[in-house]
Amino acid sequence: MRAVFGIVVMETFTRRKPTDEMFHGEMNLKQWIANSLLPDAIAEVVDANLLGAKQKDDDFVRKRDCLSSIMRLALGCYAESP
Repeated sequence: MRAVFGIVVMETFTRRKPTDEMFHGEMNLKQWIANSLLPDAIAEVVDANLLGAKQKDDDFVRKRDCLSSIMRLALGCYAESP
C-alpha cells in the first residue's frame, strides 16, 4: 500500500505517469525522480506551476526544498521491500 501512495505522490507533483512515453529502457518514474534529488535538479521534474518563475527569491528556495522533501518521502514509500 505504501508503494501506491509513493507513486500517486510522484504522479501528482510531476504530472507524469509511470507509463509516460519518456520512460523507456532503464529509465522509469522512480529513477527519474531519484536523479532529480541532486542539488537544484528538482525543478526539472516537478510541475513548474508549483515553483513559480523567480528562481532567486527565498520563496522559490523554500518551495524547492519542500518539494525535494516530498519527493524523498515518495521514494521512501516506493522502496522495494525484501
